[in-house]
Amino acid sequence: MWRLQLQKQSTIWKRSSADNDELNALIDLKQKFSNILEARWARNMAEETSRQGSTLMVFTTVTIVFVSHSISQYRTFSKRKF
Repeated sequence: MWRLQLQKQSTIWKRSSADNDELNALIDLKQKFSNILEARWARNMAEETSRQGSTLMVFTTVTIVFVSHSISQYRTFSKRKF
């Protein structure tokens, strides 16, 4: 009787240990998938930041060119008027 009970407990312990290993493997896979998604999101954000930086650089360059042109025309206009 005791041997049968001990054998059942041993079987339950082995099964629970195997289930625990399988659950750990599943959690590991989910974590890896989450890391992949996070890396993909970070890459997309880096690409978007790069695009925004390029847009800002073009805007700044165009602004500098037109403002300097406007200032030089204003100075010329002021000199002619007075």
